Amino acid sequence: MIEKKKDIEKEGVLLDTNILLYIYEGFDPFLSVLERFDYKPDFFIHSTVINELLTLKGRERGFSMNARINVAMAYLEKFSSMWKKLDAPCSGKVDNCLIETALKMNLILMTNDREMKQRALENGVRVLFVQGKGKIIKSLTPF
Repeated sequence: MIEKKKDIEKEGVLLDTNILLYIYEGFDPFLSVLERFDYKPDFFIHSTVINELLTLKGRERGFSMNARINVAMAYLEKFSSMWKKLDAPCSGKVDNCLIETALKMNLILMTNDREMKQRALENGVRVLFVQGKGKIIKSLTPF
């Protein structure tokens, strides 16, 4: 198991790629989280998520996925003051990297990936996810 970082000043939310792809359907991850919390958490996007979006954009041939990626990238650019990019070193796939980073930095992981949610919870990472086409944010752990 990965050790948690002890000296955290402020809680934050780490977004997964699939959450950013919901923006195309009108979901605003920053606003939705701000409406749920009693405070303004810091938002983080790991560099591996940005790289995954760029890789998918170059690989996908269909309009739908490319449109989702373009909207997500435009959203991140427009609201660049709302989030911080993390370049923390990590090993393996994007999912492993996000779980490892969330645990080390005591961040809440926001994802809709079922397998990733389960692995994150097994490692003691708090998880937020969306239901109802991005209309409802739910938590698998108390905040």
